[in-house]
Amino acid sequence: SFQWGDDRPPKTAWRDTIIYELHLAGFTKLNPLIPERLRGTYIGFASDPVIDYLKGLGVTAVEFLPLQHSISEYHLVNRGLENFWGYNPLTYFAPNRRYSFGQHETAAIHEFKSMVRILHQAGIEVIMDVVYNHTAESDHTGPTVSFRGIDNLSYYRHYPDRLDLYQDFTGCGNTLLLRNPRVLQMIMDSLRYWVEEMHVDGFRFDLASALARELFEVDRLASFFDTIQQDPVVSQVKLIAEPWDLGEGGYQVGNFPPGWAEWNGDYRDSVRRVINHHNGNLSDLVTRISGSSDLYGREDRRPQASINYITSHDGFTLRDLVSYDQKHNQKNGWDNLDGHDQNFSQNYGVEGDTDNTEINQIRLQKQKNFLTTLLLSQGVPMLHAGDEMHRTQFGNNNAYCQSNEISMIDWSTDDVGRELRVHTRFLIHLRKQNEVLRRTDFFLGEKQPVMDMKDVYWLHPDNREMTDSDWQNQNQVFGMLLPSEFGVRPDFYQALKGDTLLLLFNHSGFEIDFQLPSFPAARWRIILRTDQKILTNKDLERLDQNDSGYFIETDTTEFLQLVQKRIADGRFFLPSESLKLPAFTTIILKAEKGWKEAHVRRDARERILYQLTELAGIELSYTDLSGKTNTLSQIELYRMLRACGFSVRDPSTLEQVWQKQNFDLWHTAVDEVVVVTRNSEAHYRAPAPDLRIPESVVENIQVVIKDEAGTEITRFRLDRKDAKQAIELIESRRMRYVSDVFGSNIKDQNQRILHLKMKIPIELKDGYYRLTYIFENKDIATSMLAICPEKSFDFFEGYESSIKPPAVAGISVQLYALRSRQNLGIGDFQDLLILGRKAAEAGYRVIGISPFHSLFLNLPDLRSPYYPSSRLSIHPVYIHFRQLPEWKLCDEARARMSSLRDVIITEKRRDTIDYSAIYGWKKDILNDLFHCFEIHPDFESERVELERWSQENPQIKIQAMYEVADEVFGSIDPPADLFQPTSIWYQAFNQDHKHQIDFYVYMYWRASWQFEQVRQELRSIGIAVYVDLAVGSAPNGAEAVINDIQRPGLISRLARAGSPPDQFSPAGQNWGLSVWVPQALKKYQYQPFIDLLRANMQENGILRIDHIMWLVRLFWIVDEVNGTASGYIRYQSEALFGLLSLESQRHSTAIIGEDLGTVPNEVRSEMKNRNLYSWKVLYFEKEYGSTEFLKPNQYPKESIATVNTHDLPT
Repeated sequence: SFQWGDDRPPKTAWRDTIIYELHLAGFTKLNPLIPERLRGTYIGFASDPVIDYLKGLGVTAVEFLPLQHSISEYHLVNRGLENFWGYNPLTYFAPNRRYSFGQHETAAIHEFKSMVRILHQAGIEVIMDVVYNHTAESDHTGPTVSFRGIDNLSYYRHYPDRLDLYQDFTGCGNTLLLRNPRVLQMIMDSLRYWVEEMHVDGFRFDLASALARELFEVDRLASFFDTIQQDPVVSQVKLIAEPWDLGEGGYQVGNFPPGWAEWNGDYRDSVRRVINHHNGNLSDLVTRISGSSDLYGREDRRPQASINYITSHDGFTLRDLVSYDQKHNQKNGWDNLDGHDQNFSQNYGVEGDTDNTEINQIRLQKQKNFLTTLLLSQGVPMLHAGDEMHRTQFGNNNAYCQSNEISMIDWSTDDVGRELRVHTRFLIHLRKQNEVLRRTDFFLGEKQPVMDMKDVYWLHPDNREMTDSDWQNQNQVFGMLLPSEFGVRPDFYQALKGDTLLLLFNHSGFEIDFQLPSFPAARWRIILRTDQKILTNKDLERLDQNDSGYFIETDTTEFLQLVQKRIADGRFFLPSESLKLPAFTTIILKAEKGWKEAHVRRDARERILYQLTELAGIELSYTDLSGKTNTLSQIELYRMLRACGFSVRDPSTLEQVWQKQNFDLWHTAVDEVVVVTRNSEAHYRAPAPDLRIPESVVENIQVVIKDEAGTEITRFRLDRKDAKQAIELIESRRMRYVSDVFGSNIKDQNQRILHLKMKIPIELKDGYYRLTYIFENKDIATSMLAICPEKSFDFFEGYESSIKPPAVAGISVQLYALRSRQNLGIGDFQDLLILGRKAAEAGYRVIGISPFHSLFLNLPDLRSPYYPSSRLSIHPVYIHFRQLPEWKLCDEARARMSSLRDVIITEKRRDTIDYSAIYGWKKDILNDLFHCFEIHPDFESERVELERWSQENPQIKIQAMYEVADEVFGSIDPPADLFQPTSIWYQAFNQDHKHQIDFYVYMYWRASWQFEQVRQELRSIGIAVYVDLAVGSAPNGAEAVINDIQRPGLISRLARAGSPPDQFSPAGQNWGLSVWVPQALKKYQYQPFIDLLRANMQENGILRIDHIMWLVRLFWIVDEVNGTASGYIRYQSEALFGLLSLESQRHSTAIIGEDLGTVPNEVRSEMKNRNLYSWKVLYFEKEYGSTEFLKPNQYPKESIATVNTHDLPT
């Protein structure tokens, strides 16, 4: 007798069950890892390769097609076919001998039991498909092989008026009469035998409606159900009904009693219709994937009553479902009349297999979508074996009689099959790890106590919940949010195990922007998507080489981690962020750990988000020229904050960042800078920087004030009683003071910290001052004070005119566009001088020039003067050789110039400028001149002057190194610390390339020197030159490199300058220019801005500031991997305009502000108050609400009126 030993049924709970339907022989017959003689047998199915595969895949139960002994119908035998499936039973008490390896009469029983025991040891349940609705007798003309010969009238249903004819509700010729107590007893004895003797874990009842018919109708109170429910053995195993038969009223999905699960045909058809585009209904689909509460939400039934499936033995395989429009059953011998005609299948352009890559990609995605939907649905999923391997039956949807390759799984899986297998395995184990995918109750869709959250959210791509009308549209796009914690459970506030998941479905043919929910406040990671392959070519090669390997990782945990890492690729998405959801794609996201806390604290964190936004200067909304108001979403605010240097990854980091901001603020004893504008008071005393210091040390702090030259102006001790100091308490906090700046007695002690404002006790002139704060003879802080005049320098103070207000005419020019006999095809400073002389003769007094900023000398295609490498130096390309002192003494330069005469003439005839050629000529000639400059004794004093200039402008050397590095490294990135003066690379590079670096320094110096010579000569004949200052520099240029070294964090590495949509650029503009971070600019005491002004101002000159609005606000465009954001960032306008006025007066430089576009009123108001000239372009200057242009006398006197600008067409 067989020894069961310690065999224990797995008793997997319904909620955790994943069924794998298969044919024993069809599954094993072609498996190359099973010994050939064991294939197609019970022993072969119990072999290690099969068990390993089932465990690796993750299924919990195998549902065998009939294993009770059966025979083939006579009509099949006559045509050389056989009933391969086994739905033609001969007896109900014996396993089929076809699957026995041994020849002994009891071998099948012994081998069946061994198979069950081994499957149980692997944790896999055995479910048998049982056919208690008919026997192998067929119709009244069939053979007498079973119960007909025993008692025909008792065992079968007959027509009352024709006892010689069978009632056929099965399509197989006869129907067993379960109303007969003896027949019912036989069925119950058979069931108990298979449970008690053979240790089977459950049954799938074929055509179960036929078992429940009393006279004619299906009766859910039939004695069959009562008997099973009362049976102490059978009622304890899994009972699955195929809830239909072929008779009238036989389709009984949802009508079986409690304790039964049912094949859900409504689920199958609904999912097929939506994914395969057969007028599917979204409302019905979500009902099905939610467990079909309309069918099972009554009495004591649960979602687990629904056996969800897409395909089964009876119909198309999954591959065929997306490859064939029609069935192809010709081989069955019924002229293709057998099998279902309504399959809701789709071939996507070609019937059957194809080499069309696009069609095959769609088919792969569709199969993934089916598998994903199935394994994410509430209820019990049933997977048809081979669907995860890309199995085909070549369009046959009724292969019951095909004992050949049509019905057998081909284990030599193609690459698509391997991808599907990995995809399926991941989904199964994802389901196992997350209780939200296998709930025991139906969704309520209502907010629950404690968490104030629903148990499910149905989401529209617009970040709102779906409405009734949304379900009826044809967009076929929705989201399903499954919180893992949503309220009070019966066992009181115990969270569902696993993650909170967000499922996004796009069954349309269009890409959709899906905005992730703002509620809950979770950070999301993509863990699977059906448009992206999991396996790499390297994986496929490994699987080819390892014939015994089914999966790329055998360990389940490592496998899941590998897939998630590949799919997520380190990316995450924040609440309200938009995600691209491609056509025919399903995406699964999970909320990262900590989302529950974030949800609870969402209001507090939202307040912090807006506080940080205000601190960073981010404007929450802006109005473009069309009048449209654009409001930044929270996800866009996160991006803008990161661009401003705040490390806010997600809501959970907001509090930490805010706390650090406050900590740093209250541990900074003195503000780093204060910029004030002198008012009209007779004895103006400027405000001093704010203090935040312990109360106990206030009277012990001394302040020393020095001017720019380092001369001490005054010193005084803080005295809260001194009226001149006017010390005022703004705020105080009691806190643990961790800084040791005030000594060890105060460090780590609870202190009352005072935020104090005060004034300088003496009157100071306009200018810059250094304030040093001393405590116990030790410098504890330094700060800068800038006192600025109210107004900028007035250009017209230098001109006498009878016109009141004075009017001066001028011309503007793009210097590079000038061509003359003496230049090389591009305008230079000599051309500027000649133009100035002619302009003076014509009565003009101003020449306006586009920026002279240094461009990329080794990247001549980057030619825009508004996209410079550095705004701190002048572009050497404008140097005119013949006006340099070296020219007359340099034979090499003159000879080279002569040799280029013909090509230069040809160049000047071109309609465009060949920057690459001209840059090369100029550099070669300048190199000749530099050689003469280095060695000729006449230039000793100039060499001293160059050295002095280089010392005064240390950034020039780094810029020179930058250009030399471009020559040396080319397209290869130079070492990261190449430009750091303390690095080994810096020292070695300077040593190896000293001559090249000196050459570039020489060029920058000579460009500056020659422009000043020309400017002075023009000034002497009454011509003023205004130079243009660009908004920013190239993010990878020399100026950016210099700032990264000297002022880390000044330049945002995530943002670029641009402008919002306007009438000339409906989509807005991204200028690609680097931007300064406002907080960093203040941290560096505005020195970058001061240096920039000084590098571009000339004595008694004019400076035009392009897009002057940036002194108030600048339009940032932030581009991250996950998306973009754009909006205005506010700068410290009062300080910047004040410094502009101060430097303007110091350099006697008038200021023109280009104020076109969406300029706030405060910009023009500030310009007017500070005597800055506005930029008025004829095209835009019209009567309000009219097309009439303004008259000349209507233009403001503090303006530059022009017909055109470099931004507009000529």
